Amino acid sequence: KLGLKKDCDAATTVTYKNTISKLLADNCLTCRHAGSNTHFLDSYDKASSSGEQILVAINHTAGIPMPLGGSKLDAATLQKFDCWKATGYKE
Repeated sequence: KLGLKKDCDAATTVTYKNTISKLLADNCLTCRHAGSNTHFLDSYDKASSSGEQILVAINHTAGIPMPLGGSKLDAATLQKFDCWKATGYKE
């Protein structure tokens, strides 16, 4: 399992709509949007079906580290993605 944290608080559940969509917009959609030549992440269905690949890329554990050409995301942001996975990629 990739970096799943045990401190995901049910009261502040991370969802695509409330958390992840903004993080993707801020860090990923410059390259990964409709019309680009890359796998895009501009909807819940696309992002949730790519959850494991997103975690691998943003944790720099394999493949091409993301965000491309940028620094690794901070620990708090990575924690939000981990919690999203831990709670079943809620919309």
